[in-house]
Amino acid sequence: MSLLALTLVIGVLVDDAIVEIEISSATCAWARRRTRRAMEAADEIGLAVIATTFTLIAVFLPTAFMSGIVGRFFKQFGWTASLAVFASLVVARMLTPMMAAYLLAPRTHDANRQRLRLYMRGVHWVLAHRRRDGHLCGAVLRAVACAVVDAAIGIRAADDTTRPR
Repeated sequence: MSLLALTLVIGVLVDDAIVEIEISSATCAWARRRTRRAMEAADEIGLAVIATTFTLIAVFLPTAFMSGIVGRFFKQFGWTASLAVFASLVVARMLTPMMAAYLLAPRTHDANRQRLRLYMRGVHWVLAHRRRDGHLCGAVLRAVACAVVDAAIGIRAADDTTRPR
């Protein structure tokens, strides 16, 4: 159950850091000093990140205190999810703004134009080769469908002779 909790919380861990970086990147153009930019960005989004974190803790932590047989299964889940979300808050509020201050460089408009030009070139290439891309997508879809069917057959026990009704 703790692996399930970590799997569920990965999105929150990444989301908190992305929000902090996006705000810091948006203030990059008008703030002069990097540390000031990071502090203002962290102050701007801080309340939303804290509110989201404590809401998730309020959702996951009660599962750690469930009683009975179900409670035995969910005890690790509740604690793992709650502590991972809290760790995400600590990283998003302390480490991410510092890293953004020292590692995030101001973007120039030329770099954005170059990225857009590269993206549009890729879009034009894909649209020019529609038939081949359609065949490739169909092959991938068939491969995934075969893998799912193969996995479903493999899940059934070899000695299971019951027939579905």
